[in-house]
Amino acid sequence: MTRHQFSLAVNADEKWVENTGRLLGRRLSHTQREAQWLGLVRVLNHELGLTLARSAQLATETLRSPPWTREVRLGGDASGSASIAVDLARYHSTHIAAMSAALTLAGPRKRGRPSAASTPGRPAGSGVRKRATRETTRGVLARAKEYGVDLDALRDGLRDSPAERLQRLEENARFVGAVRNATVVKAQGRKPVRPRDR
Repeated sequence: MTRHQFSLAVNADEKWVENTGRLLGRRLSHTQREAQWLGLVRVLNHELGLTLARSAQLATETLRSPPWTREVRLGGDASGSASIAVDLARYHSTHIAAMSAALTLAGPRKRGRPSAASTPGRPAGSGVRKRATRETTRGVLARAKEYGVDLDALRDGLRDSPAERLQRLEENARFVGAVRNATVVKAQGRKPVRPRDR
């Protein structure tokens, strides 16, 4: 991933990512796993006001949980009256969505001006610059359909309310968790543990 994609997957700006890595003494590798960890660090630090060091410790502890875990309780006191609850299934869902957007919408761009040969509608070696024509929405949709994008599924998704989209995202997270559980169980030869539904 590029720096820009990584920061989008973490849901933070590039400067925050850079400074956090330096403050934690960690050389960030810009991988999906690292983005998942740093995204949770940002939530604990930015949203709950924990220190960076404590957020990093709790994020590491949380992500050690088995993939089918729905909720993790952290940092409780001895009496058990106070703790931090992390809805891990929901966090995985939102992280997967952020990662998908980062990889799809913020792909690496070439530096500099495009060459004459790569400019659409312009013959190679032509000294005259051709003005780019604005593509219509219909043209964009036709190209997307030709590429293999399911436009009907996109339209159906846009008709749903935000609550319905979130519910579908959680169902997808449960499905992914069940698949991971089955994979781990098969590798270890144990009986599968069904994820608990809400």
